[in-house]
Amino acid sequence: MKYLQAFVLVVVVVGLSISPYAKSVDHLQFGEEQADTLQKAVMFSNPAGAKHVNVDNVNGYVHVVGYDGTAVQLVAHRTIRAASKEEIELAKKEVELKITEKNNTVEFYVDGPFRCQGRTSREDSRRNRYNVNYDIDLQVPRDSGLYLRTINHGDIQVERVDGDYDVKNINGKVQLTDIAGAGHAYSLNGGVRVEFSKNPPRNSYFGTLNGNVDVAFQRGLSADLRFKTFNGSAYSSFAVTPVALESGSGEHRNGKFIYRSNRSSGARVGSGGPELQFDTFNGNIHLTER
Repeated sequence: MKYLQAFVLVVVVVGLSISPYAKSVDHLQFGEEQADTLQKAVMFSNPAGAKHVNVDNVNGYVHVVGYDGTAVQLVAHRTIRAASKEEIELAKKEVELKITEKNNTVEFYVDGPFRCQGRTSREDSRRNRYNVNYDIDLQVPRDSGLYLRTINHGDIQVERVDGDYDVKNINGKVQLTDIAGAGHAYSLNGGVRVEFSKNPPRNSYFGTLNGNVDVAFQRGLSADLRFKTFNGSAYSSFAVTPVALESGSGEHRNGKFIYRSNRSSGARVGSGGPELQFDTFNGNIHLTER
């Protein structure tokens, strides 16, 4: 495996904001628990057309597997933990997995009070007396495009899907296996691992704040690579040619020149092609051949 570059950078951290419903309530001692499972098949309005599947989860994993069918097959495991049976019933009323199909897009959306802005402290206190977890398993047509989100208590996994993807996890891993499309895969606190059955045909991005980025391509990859890391290094098993990038930008302020580095390194595999970006703050980048 060939060593590409180690980066030593100076960064000013301005701040990180996570939406209110990203807060975990694991520290609470819930005395009651109830679990159930929902199974449902959702048809596309135009099975022959371009298909999209969206999942917007909050607590729980999202696992997607491509298959040769025409419908989206859902198995959702719901677990409610609460301080009392009354709070269990309240959670059932307030938190819902909404399922819709419109314009050939099937959407699964976990809705609840945590989505609302401007809540009072009394409402927060009452609603933090329960936790609702949805673990979502899907079978989707192989050519589906994917938009997947979750925040706590689970990873995002995709297998054998050829469509484009937009995947983001906050507190968990992202793993895409035997995929063939192009897109965006990101985890804030977790590793990103991707294995391609066909090399990406268009520009793509793979990144994390805290974790490694591991991407495996097919033999014969031809692409332009962009690497960015702070506490880590980048490695490749492909023969690469260094490519000069724009050096950054600067400005005069209060009699001083302030330089802003783009903190990136570039390389080319083969004759070049789609721009593939790899980005991690605390971790390494590994590119391998399958």
